[in-house]
Amino acid sequence: MLGSVDPSLELAFDLRHESWDGVEGLVRVNDLGADPFRYIRLREPPYADGDLAALAADLRSPSYVYFRHEDAPTAPAYAGRLRELLSGAQRPPA
Repeated sequence: MLGSVDPSLELAFDLRHESWDGVEGLVRVNDLGADPFRYIRLREPPYADGDLAALAADLRSPSYVYFRHEDAPTAPAYAGRLRELLSGAQRPPA
């Protein structure tokens, strides 16, 4: 399968079973050490400012971060705060 996909596409796989451990050429969801990019999926809101700060400290470019939200549309605010933390902006959490 990996050889059949256009190499210019960036694909991340959400493979949770340990049988996929060690398979080369895969970017796995939530693997902060993945190469050449990271795809982080945050599924359990709410997210504390300290948790976002810890994530910002661990991320490196390029990274794609997806925020799940429940009933309230909170994902854009979390994404904005993560961007502030990544840019070094210092403001108190809302």
